[in-house]
Amino acid sequence: MLPARDFEKKMGIEWYITDTPGIGGKLRKTPEDFVVEENVSLPPGDGFLAVKIRSRNTESNTLKIRLMNTLGLREREISFPGIKDRRAVSTHWFTIKTGGGPREKKILEKLGKAHIEGVDILAIEKCGRHLRTGEHLGNTFTIAIRDITVAQRDALEIAEQVFSTVENIFANYFGIQRFGSVRPVTHEIGKALVREDFERAVRTLCGEPGKSGPKEKEFREKAMRAESDSDWEEVYLLIPHHLIFEKTVAGHLSNYPGDYLGALQRLPPFMLRFYIHSYQSYLFNRILSERISRGLSYKEPLIGDLVEPSVDRIKGGRARFIPVTQTNIGTIEKRIQEGRAWITGVLPGTGTPLAEGEMGEIERKIMEEEKISEKMFNITGLREAHTRGNRRPIHITAEEPSVQEAQDSGGGGNAIIVKFKLRSGGYATTILREIMKCEEPLCY
Repeated sequence: MLPARDFEKKMGIEWYITDTPGIGGKLRKTPEDFVVEENVSLPPGDGFLAVKIRSRNTESNTLKIRLMNTLGLREREISFPGIKDRRAVSTHWFTIKTGGGPREKKILEKLGKAHIEGVDILAIEKCGRHLRTGEHLGNTFTIAIRDITVAQRDALEIAEQVFSTVENIFANYFGIQRFGSVRPVTHEIGKALVREDFERAVRTLCGEPGKSGPKEKEFREKAMRAESDSDWEEVYLLIPHHLIFEKTVAGHLSNYPGDYLGALQRLPPFMLRFYIHSYQSYLFNRILSERISRGLSYKEPLIGDLVEPSVDRIKGGRARFIPVTQTNIGTIEKRIQEGRAWITGVLPGTGTPLAEGEMGEIERKIMEEEKISEKMFNITGLREAHTRGNRRPIHITAEEPSVQEAQDSGGGGNAIIVKFKLRSGGYATTILREIMKCEEPLCY
């Protein structure tokens, strides 16, 4: 076990669970280097359309907005089960509420005529309800790691050793892309929202340059200092059009300086929830890191753990959580080994149970250190950002892993291809970081 890089610690990730040397390298030199296919089971029935879409260089929330605009939909009429990164070739499923009849026919006609850059519609099927967040079965990944810093043969051996060392079971950290590789600030925005520090949330969203380029850095630095309407108007004019959320917020403040809550209310509700979810992800990472720091297993149950016994939420319901006791721990250990149960950690929010025993102590300790309580996730003035908490598996299995040589197809440098499947909620970078162990977040 090795300590994580400093940039990862800012996201709550404290450890590598393997001791292998890193192969270095870089992901996503081209979008085609990162291919992800979403696997779903569509709910039977009608009144909804399920649309299978392949996108290049388009993140899921941005694609949702483009579909809403193209099809004339309101936010509650469109949903998707899993967030996909921008720098990738991704196959997503979206569900659209139509109600059947003439309206469904009209939406089908619009889909047939839709031309969205970098987007192909692969299939359209009927289904009985929305697919909500986390309701996909999982994803299949085919990923090229380029510019590796060791010989290709050594890289293949290291990758295989990583999988064999942990028996394909990894600590289920939220990956770097959950927080933003260039500007890892989404959790900081969420933290400010939970604390109802709306000015800080706005300035973090529009400012906080991170590793931005010179032009972006200019407007972000101005946003950190802006006070008057003319200041915010200058920021607004400097923001490129593709940064639609920053532009929306700065535009409001150029007309209503100081109205930070009003500026946030202009954002789509799903983006506000996304920021809250990012903060929950940070808290989860901290809790998992603390468990590992104490020398406790992330894949063997402890008395007091709460275990998810099945994939109930994929069937449209809320997951059940069973407490581990002296009486049932043997049975639960067997279910975990069979891949039929998962130890969970908390994603704090309203109405979410905490564990007991040492895991419960860890969960309460991290919440106390962050000075938060579950009632704080019911944010004054931002009802649409109200977030129920949940629990999430702290271990993830990479199914059917394989590694092979990659030919140079224009990406440059030595490369290997890594393939595996993950159930919903797992991040590919959680696996890849154990193989690569890079010093820079932009490598991922």
